[in-house]
Amino acid sequence: MSAQLWAISIFCLATCHCNGGQNGSGTGATPLLTLPANNNSGVGTVAPAQTYSGQGNGSGWLGKRVYTLEERVVKIRQQHEAEEAREKARKEEEERTKRKQEEDERLEREKKERVEFQKSIKQELADSLSKVYLAIDGKKKGEPDELEKLRSTVEGLQQRIAGGSTSTDKSHEAAVGELARIRREQADLKVDSDKRLSALEEVVMALQRQCEEAEATAERWKAEALRPGNKRGSIAVGATPISQARVRTRLGGAESPKGHIETPRRHVEVDLKGIVERYQMEVEALQTLRINEMNARKELELEVEKLKESLARLEMEKRISMRGTNLKARMDEAAANKDKTYGGIRSDVGTSARKTGEKESNVATNSDDWDTFVRANRKDLRGRNKDFVMKICEKEGVEYTTLDPTKEAIVQARAAKVFDDEGRKGKKAVTVMVSDDGEGQAATEERDDFAAS
Repeated sequence: MSAQLWAISIFCLATCHCNGGQNGSGTGATPLLTLPANNNSGVGTVAPAQTYSGQGNGSGWLGKRVYTLEERVVKIRQQHEAEEAREKARKEEEERTKRKQEEDERLEREKKERVEFQKSIKQELADSLSKVYLAIDGKKKGEPDELEKLRSTVEGLQQRIAGGSTSTDKSHEAAVGELARIRREQADLKVDSDKRLSALEEVVMALQRQCEEAEATAERWKAEALRPGNKRGSIAVGATPISQARVRTRLGGAESPKGHIETPRRHVEVDLKGIVERYQMEVEALQTLRINEMNARKELELEVEKLKESLARLEMEKRISMRGTNLKARMDEAAANKDKTYGGIRSDVGTSARKTGEKESNVATNSDDWDTFVRANRKDLRGRNKDFVMKICEKEGVEYTTLDPTKEAIVQARAAKVFDDEGRKGKKAVTVMVSDDGEGQAATEERDDFAAS
């Protein structure tokens, strides 16, 4: 509406200046602002042209009207600018409020996230500490539980033992008594061995001390004897060292009344003799212990070896017996099946294979039946591998090309040896022997040529 009023005011001013201040009584028309004809229409209409007389230049109704319109336009313009300023201020205030609100929301969100993060950390620490506390408390509480479980287990075992039969009780008591006796014996043996070892250690230490004292005394005597200028001097020593060899005492003509008194020399000899005897006893005791241990170990090793040999022998006998039974049964069954399938198989097939280590291929060659012979040989060579076929080629003089054609060539070569080319008449019967090592042999037995009949 304000834009329309602004346009109308400009139009009125332009019209006034164009008339040059002349009277409006001529043909010129002055547009006037009127109310809208329709309530629904928001656009002003122009009134029909009217002429006014008696109006001078710059005065009269038109000038007042223009002045009024200019004032109104200025007021409308000021009002419009004020409204724009208020709208701008309102928008700036809204934007400032919005920014402040967003900043507050951001701060609130960050504060909330920080609080949640601290809360999660506290929760994790609390969970970890609770686990530690539970572990400690559970360990403390678990000990009485374990004791209760053990007590209940012991009570249950005692009830089972008490509720058992008399024979079971007796055997259990006997076993318990035997176990207690063995434990007592073991404890006694341990105590005895400890005492023996401690005694031997004491003896060894005493012997070492005595040996050291004897060596020191001998060194002192030796130094005194070798010192020049003091051949007859004396040295304060405990006893004179002597050799360990027994020396016969030289007796004088008359027996001294003090002959029964022991001299220092005799005392040293007795001491050394005792040392030697004790050392010898120690050595013998140690040797006896060592020998006993070695003997016991050897006896145990011999028993173990005997048991191993017995087990190996039993296992071998069992294996041999099982193998022999299975092999005989299988070979007899194979021979029976071949006898049923081919009527011309030799009667000694099966038993001779067990003795000689070879098995016959059970190829029964009926000299008047070419097809049966060919089928039997094809069946025999059906599952053979390349190495086996190459060995047969070397034996029978057949050239190897590929596996299946070579097998067919071997079959035809064998058939050619057995039958005549013309009329397929039999010449002689051939039994093909196949050994365990994969070699094939063709054994021919000369018979009468019955094909001529």
